Amino acid sequence: MGTRMGQAPSFSFSVILERKKEGKIIHTKELHFAVSLLGNFIQIHGFDSTVILDQKNQKGYSAINVVTTSPFEEFKESFEYIENKLNSRYPNHRLVPFAIGQGIINGLQVNHRDEEICSVSSALFG
Repeated sequence: MGTRMGQAPSFSFSVILERKKEGKIIHTKELHFAVSLLGNFIQIHGFDSTVILDQKNQKGYSAINVVTTSPFEEFKESFEYIENKLNSRYPNHRLVPFAIGQGIINGLQVNHRDEEICSVSSALFG
């Protein structure tokens, strides 16, 4: 599933690894990955998320419970598979570590974001 729209400087996708629905609650495990169009960079994150459905108006309330940033436990096999595929397609690209991507650079602004100061990941991937 494509996940970027508008002026984001990357193309990205997500893969649903697991989806469980019990009553009004949906729990998913997903891998999200992006390839920057500004430089030779990729990122991969795993998300555990929950949606609680409101039966009255068919909308839901969602939350990301956990972000997995490296090959770990139930994400390990899929994470490494996607990383290997990205590395074979983009051999000169490097994975941006989560901690570096979350870093703030004073004065960093990008046209596609309203924030006065952006993170490295916001600038590279949107």
